[in-house]
Amino acid sequence: MVWPTVFRRFSFTRKRTNSNSLLRIEQLENRRLFAVDLNAASVEDGSSGTNLYDVDRDGVVIPLDALLIVNLLNDSNSNRGIHSIPGADVDRDGAISTIDFDLEASFLNDMVELISNSTQSESGGLGTDLKSNGNLKKLPYDYFRLGSNDVLRSLPAASAGLALVGGGTDVDEAFRWMGSKALGGDILVLRATGTDAYNPYIQSLYSFNSVSTLIVPSQAGANSQFIADTIDKAEAIFIAGGDQADYVVNWADTSLESAIYRALSRNVPLGGTSAGLAVLGDFDFSAEKGTITSDRAIANPMDNKITLNGTFLSEGDFHATVGGTNSSTLRFLDDTLTDPHFAQRNRMGRLDVFLGRLDSDGLVADAAEYGLGINEQTALLIEANGLSYVVGNPYDTTLPISSQERSVYFLDATRTAPSPLNKTSINALAFDVAKVSYNPSIPEAAQSNRFDLEQWTTLDGLHYSTYFENGVLKSTQIGGSIY
Repeated sequence: MVWPTVFRRFSFTRKRTNSNSLLRIEQLENRRLFAVDLNAASVEDGSSGTNLYDVDRDGVVIPLDALLIVNLLNDSNSNRGIHSIPGADVDRDGAISTIDFDLEASFLNDMVELISNSTQSESGGLGTDLKSNGNLKKLPYDYFRLGSNDVLRSLPAASAGLALVGGGTDVDEAFRWMGSKALGGDILVLRATGTDAYNPYIQSLYSFNSVSTLIVPSQAGANSQFIADTIDKAEAIFIAGGDQADYVVNWADTSLESAIYRALSRNVPLGGTSAGLAVLGDFDFSAEKGTITSDRAIANPMDNKITLNGTFLSEGDFHATVGGTNSSTLRFLDDTLTDPHFAQRNRMGRLDVFLGRLDSDGLVADAAEYGLGINEQTALLIEANGLSYVVGNPYDTTLPISSQERSVYFLDATRTAPSPLNKTSINALAFDVAKVSYNPSIPEAAQSNRFDLEQWTTLDGLHYSTYFENGVLKSTQIGGSIY
């Protein structure tokens, strides 16, 4: 492998003096350049297993690959260029353009930045922080794609919506719904850890053009140009489970977050499950100091594990990023905190405390906080007008139905929270609750599973209140169940 002492970033300009002017790039100085071994960069073409950026398919990605694209752009016979070097069509849209060059250059520059930031030796040259087999350290993200390599540029606009999934076994209907809204385009799964296991699962549910997974574990990865470019091409986006602290700490205020806002401005449907659901609300329990149980939160509403954060994904930041007067579907989650695995992990108490803290800490106006608690194997599908409905998986016949309710709990504060909030003043908290459920045992036409998020109201479901008495969470339901 050949190692560089200096890599000079290259750029291109297009001279407009006459119709025959050529695309040119800056002259590279006569210095040694690196070869990126394919094992060092997990950016796979799902159908062939080759690297998307290895233009000449020689097993390495080097600046020569970008030069080949420039040569083809300067070739007046573009069809001959496509057939002679198919790898030059980096974005797989059936044509060679400056977009392909941009993508290739971004990838190479990401590699240079990775090396310069993480493997500099004290002498100023490249260090030897390499894998045992001599390959470069991998990029700060992994990318896996399944399905067509062609980007569907002729699709009409997608239809906006939010798919809020409560965790546990994934809800098939949520992905079919997203597929219909994305018009069968390209769906992208975002996660900080894990694998590409979603790719074959989602592809089996709906005829997407492609299913891709981006694993982005760091701020460096989230600020990569490749990440932004990939999100910009998606017709649907889904945030997987994991640890929401990874998303809040590493993705907030990055190119990744900005790209999601641009996607929302294109009416791209957005979804998330478990930790991915936990970060879709206007405010998040970020779990930066670990999780917390309801019992512990009620015993000490000021526990340092209660980390509430509003820095990642909000309607306010959407407007600050894309500008204009248009709204996104995130507006339906204004002043709202979402909590997955809800009844299964007994989270009603902690959600009440979280909402009380939003009010007590001055993060929302008095008694203006809302909560969404979603059970496992349950999804809330929100249309572009705010009308929503609950769906879920079939019941497991080996388990009691009471333990697997497909329900969503909509909480609305009815009293102003005292400040400070403690184990005594918590008795001032109270919330109206609407429990809206999906029953897999009855026909769709007989379901009472609707909720209007725009008006925060429903005629469906069960309605009751929760409140605290002597530090104990109680309910107005007959029998006193908080669920």
